[in-house]
Amino acid sequence: MFDTLPTDARTVMDWGWEQFKPFYDDLLAREITAVSAATWLADWTRLDNLVSEAYTRLHLSHMTKTQRTKKRNSATLPFWKRLCRRCKRRIRR
Repeated sequence: MFDTLPTDARTVMDWGWEQFKPFYDDLLAREITAVSAATWLADWTRLDNLVSEAYTRLHLSHMTKTQRTKKRNSATLPFWKRLCRRCKRRIRR
């Protein structure tokens, strides 16, 4: 599953929860053992870093753009805030 996870955060900036959900579901479905823990943690770290970087890029873009661009992005930023909270809650189960 994680071999399909993009490495560039710019490619997921327009993703919604439905695109991220399979990756979180995959992590939650795995049994964590002494043997699998390192792989699980590496995959979780990749996913968390990707989501965090995409949010940070969007946030910085929103904060540094003109008023017109801010207005256009005003709906996108709250969506990403909700998405990030949802991603974090999903993995803490």
